[in-house]
Amino acid sequence: MAVKQALDVLRELEDGKVLNDLSVDLNELIRQVRHCNKAGSINLQIKINPVNNDTHNVTAEAAIKVSAPKLARKSTLFYTTPDCNLSRTDPAQRTFPGLESLDGGRPDIEKLDEAQPKLTEA
Repeated sequence: MAVKQALDVLRELEDGKVLNDLSVDLNELIRQVRHCNKAGSINLQIKINPVNNDTHNVTAEAAIKVSAPKLARKSTLFYTTPDCNLSRTDPAQRTFPGLESLDGGRPDIEKLDEAQPKLTEA
């Protein structure tokens, strides 16, 4: 009795759509692994079911599961307000009249560097 190659069965599942989807998902998984420099996995599950208790006929259902790596998200510090909202400004911080940022936030380093006199070599 000759055994049919599994790849031949994969080509026939859903008229080749399963094998095509598996190839596309594998390519995307490799892209994510390279981008994140973390491991990932792909699983192909084929479920075989009898048809109406018939010993000669079965259905085959395929499922592809991809576990792709993800980049870690950065955290942001927030303060909680008395009414349970989040704020980037500490509600307990005292304010000083006349002392405020001109650009609405933290001055960036380039602006500070530009304000410093340039030294020239003699």
